[in-house]
Amino acid sequence: MKNQSEKIRRRLPQGALCLLVMFASGWGLAMAQSSSGGGASAQDSQVRPARLGDSLAVDPGQEWTPGQQSASDRQDELRRKLALGNNALDAGNLLEPFDGSALNYFRQALAVDPENAEAESGLDAIADRLIEQAAEQISGGDVDGARATAEAVDAFRPGYGPLQSLYSQLDQRSQLATLLSQGQEAAAAGTLLEPAEASALNYFDQMLSLDPANVEALEGVQLVTTAVQSQVVELIDDEDFDGALEQLDLAQAAIAATTSGVIDASEIEVLREGLATSRAQSWQTDLETVEKMVSDDQLDEAQSTLTALVARGYPGDLTRIRSTIERRRQLLSYVAGSVFTDTLSNGTEGPSMVVIAAGSFQMGSPEREEGRNKRESPLTQVTFSAPFALSSTEVTVAQFSAFVAASGYQTTAEAGRRGQLYSLDSGGFDDAAVSWRMDYLGEPAAGNMPVIHVSWDDAMAYAAWLSEVSDGAYRLPSESEFEYAQRAGTQSPYWWGDGSPDQPVENLTGSRDTFSGLTWPSSFSRYGDGHWGPAPAGSLEANPWNLFDLSGNVLEWTADCFEGSLEGIPTDGRPREADACSTRTLRGGGWAGSPAIARSASRASAVSQRSSPLIGFRVAKDL
Repeated sequence: MKNQSEKIRRRLPQGALCLLVMFASGWGLAMAQSSSGGGASAQDSQVRPARLGDSLAVDPGQEWTPGQQSASDRQDELRRKLALGNNALDAGNLLEPFDGSALNYFRQALAVDPENAEAESGLDAIADRLIEQAAEQISGGDVDGARATAEAVDAFRPGYGPLQSLYSQLDQRSQLATLLSQGQEAAAAGTLLEPAEASALNYFDQMLSLDPANVEALEGVQLVTTAVQSQVVELIDDEDFDGALEQLDLAQAAIAATTSGVIDASEIEVLREGLATSRAQSWQTDLETVEKMVSDDQLDEAQSTLTALVARGYPGDLTRIRSTIERRRQLLSYVAGSVFTDTLSNGTEGPSMVVIAAGSFQMGSPEREEGRNKRESPLTQVTFSAPFALSSTEVTVAQFSAFVAASGYQTTAEAGRRGQLYSLDSGGFDDAAVSWRMDYLGEPAAGNMPVIHVSWDDAMAYAAWLSEVSDGAYRLPSESEFEYAQRAGTQSPYWWGDGSPDQPVENLTGSRDTFSGLTWPSSFSRYGDGHWGPAPAGSLEANPWNLFDLSGNVLEWTADCFEGSLEGIPTDGRPREADACSTRTLRGGGWAGSPAIARSASRASAVSQRSSPLIGFRVAKDL
């Protein structure tokens, strides 16, 4: 009781404080009787006072007892106190001024009649009004004042039922205030999400579990959300995507652990989407940077950037860009004119390849060139931005045989299409059933001879197989690549100059070449190379770029669709393609071709299914 009185003393007006102290000490009743000028106490109504007859043996009926009220006087006193109490209640004088308070009058009424229902009801009405007042104080934020009011009620109406609800509200308000303070301190210290038990989010969440509409808690959650968003955005801006993802995972786990049910996790997903977009954009930027570095031959820097990209979690396939870097390294190590071979997966070696330097040349023939054809115009400047490689000779019978043995491939001619063989009787070509294993006369071909009787489809199949069993991208050359390599830096009709060569350089039709009494009707004068029909690949002289048989021996398939002029030919060296292309371009001279066909600008054509003893091929490779 002492502690309770001290609390009330600190919070209530002086009059109410005096009143409660008096009633708490039991002194208030006597004071009330004294100030009223009479009236019997509860004890007076129950215990008879000492009488004169007790000592003088006076008859009880004649005895006088001082201070005793009649029943009528007590009823008048009771009615008066109740009326005063009700008037004070109506006037709102609940606790003070003490002498005129409803509480004082109803207590005095109970002193006259301890079981008076109206007085008890009056005290309940005072308690109810004070509890209403305390509720208003709570709503106004005066939690301490509301608690003092509740304790005042508890002093004269201990255990009053509605007090329990009021005390629960007060306890909740105190708990909310403590949680708010803890949440604000944690937020100020940057303890937003972890450790979970001491995080700002946890404190605000507990507040919302107690009071889902609590404005300060909702503002606290918004503060935490904004701070976390700012942290994530800053990490994304710094391209610390792993750190941003870790923070988002932490936030998502923290929100999942909340119990209030009012925290929206949708912002986490929005940030995740933003993170994914930013990360993808960063990766793309890095890839573009790597591509630029490779094109600028900054290969070490490109490799470092690629390594950093992988370290930052890039999920894509980097095989292509890695291969590009390695090819570029290899490319820079190549010297124009140098020769290399790729080791195939079966342990054998592929064709001998010659590096062709990047550069530019004028494709086609000038109008005054002897033997030219309109198919060779207009003159077109073609530029190769990167080097490439050509096989030094045509593909040989032995090389093609390895392909067939490994793949089981059947050529166009073997599939039932007829080819041609050279006739020694007529000096012309007769239709016949042929195979790539035959020479131009139909006899078994030696392994070092250029493979003939092969169609464009057969040549493409070989190049595709070669790519599969090696580390290179093999293909047929474009016709611009072929002419560029055939000219070997010259602009004359032939790589050796004008007219007939002075010494054997290619397997050409020469006036000095004869076979069984046959001679060529159109040939290079005073020239002979000792061959009638194809010569072994690479058996004569190489041109200035270390390539053999480009102007003679056999015509060769290229990748291009054939058009009747050079109009529209790609100027970057790529082959000319078309949606429907049944005719392909042939390049180079041949063992039975006229001098005009041996020119570097000469162009011929054949359907892609054609097989002939005049046609073979060589392969190109991207470096």
